[in-house]
Order: sequence, then structure tokens, then C-alpha cells
Amino acid sequence: MIFWASSSLLRAYGPVAFHTFCSAGAMVGQSEAHAHFQIQPRYDGREYSFAGAADLPIIPLAEREAMALRLRKRRAKPALASAELSGIRFRAASLPEPSPQSGIDPRLVVDETEGFIAYCHPQSRGPGAVVIVAKRAVSCFLEFDKNERAEFLKVIRNVAVLVEEVCDPDGLSIWWDTGEAANHAFDEFIAEVVPRFQAVPYVPEYREDRSQIGVACVDELVAFVLRCRAVRTREVGTRSQDLLVQA
Repeated sequence: MIFWASSSLLRAYGPVAFHTFCSAGAMVGQSEAHAHFQIQPRYDGREYSFAGAADLPIIPLAEREAMALRLRKRRAKPALASAELSGIRFRAASLPEPSPQSGIDPRLVVDETEGFIAYCHPQSRGPGAVVIVAKRAVSCFLEFDKNERAEFLKVIRNVAVLVEEVCDPDGLSIWWDTGEAANHAFDEFIAEVVPRFQAVPYVPEYREDRSQIGVACVDELVAFVLRCRAVRTREVGTRSQDLLVQA
């Protein structure tokens, strides 16, 4: 659904960038207590606000119906052609090390699948923050095939569960940006799962503008990863025991 909504929006309205995000908890902007993703397009010369939904004006029903019809008409094609993606502009900057191409310290890896790695980047956005990157060269979510999209969202869920269990945050932000106008600072895909805490202020900024953290902080990241691995081991053991009891 996220892919179809994003690709239909790209075809119907031609934005230059997207925000795709899911917020868990009132302190991170979740205004309604149900699970939902938001896909927000960005356009040249048009102001954008991260205001909560309750603070935004109501769009007339007839206008929303027209928007939905326009989007449905663009849903017929099974996949996006490269020409359709050409309208999204990316910054010519590479993800700061570590990255799958430069090598990742295995001590920082929280989860790994055939196509993705979730790890604690040294330029972290906060305690317990995890980034998820693709192992193959890809610039955005819309370039993933169906199997990659399913695999990626499973990794997102697994990481979110681990971060919630280990950090017990007051809120959780999950997002990925597509295109320079949405603050996507790299020409490589990157998603983030960031726990939020009332006592720790959060300041949005480019990862490349964050200073490289020191060895002591790396030790803290490693300790967090070890706690995540302990939770995973415990959960696997519990499931195995449940299966034995059922047998």
C-alpha cells in the first residue's frame, strides 16, 4: 500500500520529493491512536509544515474526492519506469561511513537480512537510534521490487520492537525521506527508527552535519546492540519452548 500510494502520487502530481513516516506516541506527533503511515509530497516553491493533523485546515470533501480519483487513475501500471523517477532530485552525497560499501563494524549491527542491514551509525540521532540501509545500490524506496519492500518492512518492524523493548521510549519515530527537498541528504536509501524521550530534546538535522562521536559513545552503541541481541535470543528461546509445550 505504501508503494502504490507513493507511486500513484508521483505519477499524478509530479512532486520533487517525499516524506514517508510513522509516528508512535503523542510526543512525536501521532494525533490519532491508530497505526498509520503518512506520505507527504514536496514541491518546488511550496511551503511545508510538520504541524499535527489537528492543526491543519480541513480540505473540502469534493476536493479530496477529486484527488483520490486522480490517484486511482495512475495506479494501473505494475511498476515505475526510470523516467518516472527522474523528477525526484537527489543530492550528490554518499552516506558517511560506515556503509555497506565501506564496511560496517559487526559490533554495531542490530539486525541483518539478505538485502538489508540495520545498525547504529556513529553519527547517531540519539540513544537507541537505528538506521536501515539496503545492501545493493538504490536511491529510494520506489526502486525496491515487491520482495525487497516486504523484506524491508519486516526489518522495520523487528527493529522497532527491539528498540521499544530495550529503550522503553516515550515515543518512536520511523521514517525515510526521498529526494533533496525532503532533506534526503544522500543518493543512497536510508531509513531511521528513532526512540524519543521527554527528557532528551530532539533536533532535526542532516547526518553529515553531526560530529563524529568518540570511542566512549561507540562503546555505548555496542552495549545497546548487545542488549538488543539478548532480547532477540530470549524471544527465540521463548517461542521454541512454546512449540515444545504445544507438541
